[in-house]
Amino acid sequence: MSHEADSSGTVGQPAPDLALPDSSGGVFHLREHLTRGPVALFFFIHNGTPG
Repeated sequence: MSHEADSSGTVGQPAPDLALPDSSGGVFHLREHLTRGPVALFFFIHNGTPG
């Protein structure tokens, strides 16, 4: 596995607010959950994609 340096300048920066559909038909707003404490975000880049 390659561990290249992040060239986007986003490491250590606040995440932008996200508004995503949730499992109950509502909308998940990241900013609302950040007021409760730390949030862990996981991104599965290859989940459900060929390759």
